[in-house]
Amino acid sequence: MSVGFGATGGGPTMRHPAGNVVSLTERRLAQLPPDRRPLPTVTAYDQLLRHRRTVEGTGS
Repeated sequence: MSVGFGATGGGPTMRHPAGNVVSLTERRLAQLPPDRRPLPTVTAYDQLLRHRRTVEGTGS
């Protein structure tokens, strides 16, 4: 929306834009190529957690 001043010199009046309003973020995302990267994996973290439990378990 844009703000203009009324013909009577009063306060600002609101004018509605013509057509559909598209957010800047939506417009930017529409121009990006598809993301072809593989999904992230947590396998390395799972291995670290198993190793930590083993070390803690043997110390008692």
